[in-house]
Amino acid sequence: MKKTVLFVLSMYSFILLNAQIKVASNGYVGINNTSPGYNLDVSGTVQFNYNSSSIRFTGSEIYPSGNGIYLGNYSYRWAQLWAVQPYFTYQPVILSDVNFKTNVKELTGQNLKLKMLRPVKYELTIKENNVANTAQNNEQYGFIAQELMEVFPEIVVPMGEGVMGIRYDELIPVLVQALKEQQAEIEMLKEEIINIKAVMK
Repeated sequence: MKKTVLFVLSMYSFILLNAQIKVASNGYVGINNTSPGYNLDVSGTVQFNYNSSSIRFTGSEIYPSGNGIYLGNYSYRWAQLWAVQPYFTYQPVILSDVNFKTNVKELTGQNLKLKMLRPVKYELTIKENNVANTAQNNEQYGFIAQELMEVFPEIVVPMGEGVMGIRYDELIPVLVQALKEQQAEIEMLKEEIINIKAVMK
C-alpha cells in the first residue's frame, strides 16, 4: 500500500513538473508559473476554443478566430471600456430609441452658445501605465473640457483623478439646431431685403 501511494505521488509530481502546473497552498493555480499570484495565473499564450471559434492571447494581443464572436451582447454589457486608440470598421451605434428617453425637450438658442466655444488644435500628452505615450502626439482638433463645461456642462464627463472628458457626439444635435437657427435668420434677412427692394421701386 505504501509503495502504491508513493508511486501515485511520484506520478503526480512528474505530471505537474512536466506540465508546469502549480497548485499553491492558497489554492492559486499557475500554468508555466511556479509562483501564481492569482486564482489562475498563466505565463505564456492562451487559447479558448468553442466549436469552430476561439479567442487567443499572444502576449501583446487578444483576438478572436472564427465568426460570430461578440464582446458582450444586448442583455449582458460591459459597464465601461477604457482604450487609448480604438479602431472601427463600421460606425459605432449609440442607443437612441424613443422608448428609453424621458423629459425630451427642444433645443433653442444654440447659435449663440456656439459663438461662445473655442475650437483648438493641440497635441495630446498622456501616460499609459505611468509611462508617457509619444506615439500618438500628432495634432488633433477639439475643445478644452474645462472651457466647454461653462457652456455645455452636460456633455463634460469626469474620468477620474481630476481628468475631464467630452462626449463629442452630443455636439451633433447642437450643431444641427444652430444651423437651423442660422438658416432661419438668413431667410428672415432675405425677406427683409425683398421688402426693402419692393418699397424702393
